[in-house]
Amino acid sequence: MSQEGQLLDKKSLRAVLGKTANWSELAKDCIAFANALGEIHPKQVKRTLEELTAKGDVRFEGDKRWRRYWVVQR
Repeated sequence: MSQEGQLLDKKSLRAVLGKTANWSELAKDCIAFANALGEIHPKQVKRTLEELTAKGDVRFEGDKRWRRYWVVQR
């Protein structure tokens, strides 16, 4: 049986489904894991947010570096 650690973290589906979805906490965990491996770049985050915005999964307010993002609840 695998143990949670620096490279493994188990999450409940409740973290990403329905009204109990906590996208900001999940995003923090994903970024922390990527940073632990030294494999994330700010442009990757920017591109991903732009893709999610284009698909309608995320909305934002503000301009350029002062943008704030929210997950669209469906």
